[in-house]
Amino acid sequence: MDEDDIVTIKKAQMQLEAIPGDYGDEYRKPTFLTALGDLSDHLEAFPSVFEPIVINENRQQIFSGTSWKGLASYCRAVKDGNRIHASGTTATHGDLMIGGNDPAAQTHFMIDKIEAAITSFGGQLSDVVRTRIFVNNLANWEAVARAHGERFKVINPANTLVQAQLVGDGYLVEIEAEAVVQ
Repeated sequence: MDEDDIVTIKKAQMQLEAIPGDYGDEYRKPTFLTALGDLSDHLEAFPSVFEPIVINENRQQIFSGTSWKGLASYCRAVKDGNRIHASGTTATHGDLMIGGNDPAAQTHFMIDKIEAAITSFGGQLSDVVRTRIFVNNLANWEAVARAHGERFKVINPANTLVQAQLVGDGYLVEIEAEAVVQ
């Protein structure tokens, strides 16, 4: 390719829209699509993402291993009886921030993490009864609300969305959730 070809490609790329943050559902929900097609009939269930730690007959905890958990003495989620409380969740995986400067992508990643904690306790996303959303910049509220709406459109939990100064550079949104497992 010559210089003109590269300029043409860059101009075309500038006209593209960002991939919405909800891509990836083909890996989250049945049917599970792979290069070989749908493998749902070969799986009884996916293993839990997290291993709950039994504290007593009514209480279990899940830890995700981020450095903040030890520093601040908290866990990813707690199951107390039939109630699950998911801590404030950011777009963090290990030491990486996921989603870059896309508030919708960060939101979808966080809801995935919350769902993983809930399913590890035997619940499901549809058990969520309340979410609290904190946005760092009020200009991002609509993108975050739309992403939340896509994931909870049938569930419709009680919800609060407020502006808050979040801890950590680059984090655009933080979400906490409560679920009741019937």
